[in-house]
Amino acid sequence: MTTLNTTERAALLEALLLVSTEPLTLGQVMTVTEDKDKAGWEAAFAVLDERFKAHTGMLLQQAASGWRLVTAPDCEGPVNKFLKITSRQRLSRAAFEVLAIAAYHQPITLPEINQIRGANSSNSVNTLLEKRLLRIVGRKPVVGRPFLFGTTKEFLLLFNLNSLDDLPKQEEMGALETE
Repeated sequence: MTTLNTTERAALLEALLLVSTEPLTLGQVMTVTEDKDKAGWEAAFAVLDERFKAHTGMLLQQAASGWRLVTAPDCEGPVNKFLKITSRQRLSRAAFEVLAIAAYHQPITLPEINQIRGANSSNSVNTLLEKRLLRIVGRKPVVGRPFLFGTTKEFLLLFNLNSLDDLPKQEEMGALETE
């Protein structure tokens, strides 16, 4: 592929983002275009980000170590109506607690989750597995070999995180609770 200018790269990125079902990484873009100019592609992402911020119906969002197009918040109502989405499915408090425990302590077993929560969490774990927010990442090498659970890419996307390093620090969470 011939060398592209920033505007051409931004247009190509927009097309790739439109057809991509997963967040698009810089590495994927450079591989598919055979253009290894990292700085040029980063500039194109910045141009595209600014274009979408100029009040369009979509936004460029970085999540799960890639970029994706999302609906602008002020368009949510009409888009949901068009797609016939009547309500958001929310996690129960118990499921949210289990997800937080797993995110901060992964890999973790169900008995360890139960011990931290002080309650049986098997239903919540099953719900999170069904919603693909948790996955089985292995077995702990102890008697009974219980499953080890960890978060998924869908978890990162749902909470708009690039990696688990972007989770708030546990000390920050304690400070929020006291406020």
